[in-house]
Amino acid sequence: SLRRGSYTRLFADLNILAFSRSLPGETIIVVINAGRTIAHCKIPYPNQVYDNTFVPILGEPSVIVFQEYFIELEIAPRTGFVFGLQYS
Repeated sequence: SLRRGSYTRLFADLNILAFSRSLPGETIIVVINAGRTIAHCKIPYPNQVYDNTFVPILGEPSVIVFQEYFIELEIAPRTGFVFGLQYS
């Protein structure tokens, strides 16, 4: 679903970009910190997400917390990560 599927921009500011790509039953989320400092962001997400649905694919943030309709994270400078969400 990273190359195909629907594209949704979840968050964007000066240095952070977060987006999802989705196919039926599969969602990939990409978060990139292009800045020179650690970034803290709270990404709104349209569906409820929980810790047990998180599947790291590439890289990993320093801190990640799932709240009902948000993904709160801290990401190192000049890095990115990709993770999938599993649905039951």
